[in-house]
Amino acid sequence: KAKDTALVNVVFSIKTEELQAIPIFTDFYVGPNVLLKGTQNFTAFVSTSSDPEDTWVVIMKISEGSEAGYVNEAFLTNGERTIDILPTSSNKLGKDSREYPALGYEFIEKGQALCAMQYYGGGAFGYNKNIVWLKSDLEKRFKLILAASMTALLQKEVTQMSDID
Repeated sequence: KAKDTALVNVVFSIKTEELQAIPIFTDFYVGPNVLLKGTQNFTAFVSTSSDPEDTWVVIMKISEGSEAGYVNEAFLTNGERTIDILPTSSNKLGKDSREYPALGYEFIEKGQALCAMQYYGGGAFGYNKNIVWLKSDLEKRFKLILAASMTALLQKEVTQMSDID
């Protein structure tokens, strides 16, 4: 019956180093288009109106490219607890035959899934996106922290996917 509000502040940056093909004529290029190194840094500070001093931080760093390989490091912490945020897909077990599997993140603490989110539904059109799941027996304020964290990540992914379209 008590009302609470999540407060979220986000910082997001993308840096890329690319090797681009040289245009010679219309529709004729020399050389490849190659991502040498791309880095995404995402930070979201999450607190609630009922306890603004208890701030949680989502930190995500993704590096990719021919010179960087692929690294996806992400977690949620308040300094005392740390929850890993792991990328997941419908093809995690190799049983999804779709060319484009569903994509999302799982929030894992001590081997236990606390919540999960799906930002892409898979398939050519990606239907069934923006779905979240929260473990039902969590404390209400912590559920709000998790929901706000997932919402911030959903917004990041939706914004990036719309930039691709």
